[in-house]
Amino acid sequence: MDFQQIIAGTVGKENTYGTCVGKFTDDPLDTFGGAGVVHIPRMQELLRYICEQGFEHHLAANLAKVGGAVHEATSRYMGWTVHAHN
Repeated sequence: MDFQQIIAGTVGKENTYGTCVGKFTDDPLDTFGGAGVVHIPRMQELLRYICEQGFEHHLAANLAKVGGAVHEATSRYMGWTVHAHN
């Protein structure tokens, strides 16, 4: 975990910790900040849905398998409209 370089200049380095630094695949990545390469099946379909629905497109990821619990917590208990991409 590290700080997010892109937004640190705006909100301060101390307010941007939690960024995963590293790769999810072995693909090279020529950029900075909290970026990684991950394989998502049907990614083009997901991006189209995100754009058409006007959702924010920034994301966070980790290697834990907690998607179901996060979906339940945010949709049921927080009342958010959440899309679960399968």
